[in-house]
Amino acid sequence: MHEVEVKILDINPVSLRETLQKLGFALAFKGNLFATYWDTPHKMLHRKKQSLRLRKQGDSQFLTFKKTTKGITKVANEIELKVSDYETCQLLLICLGFIEFARQEKHRESWTNGKVHVEIDTLEGIPSFAEVEATSEEECLRTVSELGFSLSDAKPWTGKEVINYYKRKAIPKNS
Repeated sequence: MHEVEVKILDINPVSLRETLQKLGFALAFKGNLFATYWDTPHKMLHRKKQSLRLRKQGDSQFLTFKKTTKGITKVANEIELKVSDYETCQLLLICLGFIEFARQEKHRESWTNGKVHVEIDTLEGIPSFAEVEATSEEECLRTVSELGFSLSDAKPWTGKEVINYYKRKAIPKNS
């Protein structure tokens, strides 16, 4: 799947929910996500701007491979498999020579209008942020504008880049 996305930092989740509802978006998922990130011991995937993630989302588990490029937006070609057994998939990755190098837990609300997805993410220690995901850059940036944000608010960042940004700013933790 081809996805085009941006992050919008320091959002007001209550206000964004109201705007999403006015624009006809519906809540598709609300809950906690737990993800582990995998690479070779020599970080071959990272060097090629690729990632391999194993995620639990509610009662579902997914193994996802992404190859990412950046411009005004982040563009990823993604292959995602639904897996039935998280622990067996972890064991398979280890047997194939991958190592787990990061873990992430967050609360997510997923909203969609059928074409565009907007995620409201909350991680421990940083302000809530949104992710706008579409199949084209035009659709993605149009949605950013419709949500009331400027194009300068739209960052072509990965989740890791968002976390690192706040580490550098030393923002106080969420209350």
